[in-house]
Amino acid sequence: MAACDTFYRFTLVDIGAAGKNHDSVIFRELGFGHNILKNKMVLLANNVLPNTNVSIPNFFTAGQAFPLHDRLMRPYPDHQLTQNKRIFKYRLSSVRRTIENAFRILVQR
Repeated sequence: MAACDTFYRFTLVDIGAAGKNHDSVIFRELGFGHNILKNKMVLLANNVLPNTNVSIPNFFTAGQAFPLHDRLMRPYPDHQLTQNKRIFKYRLSSVRRTIENAFRILVQR
């Protein structure tokens, strides 16, 4: 499991699970995911949107196999999405592709 910033720099890496295990099981049982799910992960303070008083929490993005959590967002399921949900899903998936690209860059080195 890993996290990266928008510049493809790894900011958190949790190594130590066998490759045959499902990502959601690894996430739930190892340090990184376990700490998020138990609210033990210290994250940056919430961000305030520019020109507003709206506070937005920092969160991780993940695939549909992962659980929903205050600090973990995943795309909506594909069935019967409204236009707004389709747009949100597209944007969230775009963010999630950042970590996939970070791994591609790492493999090419």
